[in-house]
Amino acid sequence: FEEGGRRYDVRVRLEESQRQTPEQLGLIQIRAESGRLIDLANVATLRFASGPAQIQRQDRARQISILANTASDVALGTATDALVEIIAKNPPPVGMQISYEGSVRRMNESISAIIFAFGLAMVALYIVLASQFNSFVQPVVIMLTAPLSFSGAFAMLYFGGQEMSLFAQIGLIALMGIVMKNGILLVDRANQLRDEGASAHDAILKACPERLRPVLMTAFAAIFGMIPVALSNSDGAEWRNSLGYLIIGGLASSTILTLLVVPAAYMVPGDVNRLAKRLCNTARRVLFRQAPIQHSSVKKAAE
Repeated sequence: FEEGGRRYDVRVRLEESQRQTPEQLGLIQIRAESGRLIDLANVATLRFASGPAQIQRQDRARQISILANTASDVALGTATDALVEIIAKNPPPVGMQISYEGSVRRMNESISAIIFAFGLAMVALYIVLASQFNSFVQPVVIMLTAPLSFSGAFAMLYFGGQEMSLFAQIGLIALMGIVMKNGILLVDRANQLRDEGASAHDAILKACPERLRPVLMTAFAAIFGMIPVALSNSDGAEWRNSLGYLIIGGLASSTILTLLVVPAAYMVPGDVNRLAKRLCNTARRVLFRQAPIQHSSVKKAAE
């Protein structure tokens, strides 16, 4: 029953003298359709059979828990995908639902938390870069290095036979911060050259060779530092291997693509501004050219 907004469970049982032997269950009084009390033994048969020692419930619904552990060489994500496929081929009966608990539920919650952290990190990085460079466009140019690293990271995981484990997902966030330093080095040096009077085209072309050595040195240092993590075979290394493979592949691809994409993206705002100015000038010439014609035609009509 409910009282004061709270729900209380009510459990009813027989007196102790009426539940000494199993045969006494047949003497339980139930009400028939006519309203008369009859013994339970008149409408039911008592027999002994195996059953659950206790009935588990969740959200007031009966539940049956099935426990399983993954093999040492099988990732939790792989086992979960296989289980989902099996259940899809053999759906439960009507009225039954299947939910994943334990490590699978924690993994799904961790993935949701990591996705939120990834988005929050991107917003925080943009704010920091925008305040540092005093520009709303240049942070976008720098942040292009993040998706450039993902292609190599996922390719390295695939060819290395690694799973997208929790460590790999955390490594994606770390990789995003590591690879953006290459774009920062290029854009910062190009801005310095522009302050000295160079054009955007000349500044970025000169900044790339000047910052090539520090970009390669930091990339190779991080890659060589991750090789032991990727190739480790100690206890629990299967969780860390994916992190090493991901960072190695991400750094390799971002280092190469950054030197190609960032200079081109750096020139885009200038090209857009020039295009906008050209369109404005063209529109202005067209409007001012038509204005005298309309004025003269009106004047002639008045005469």
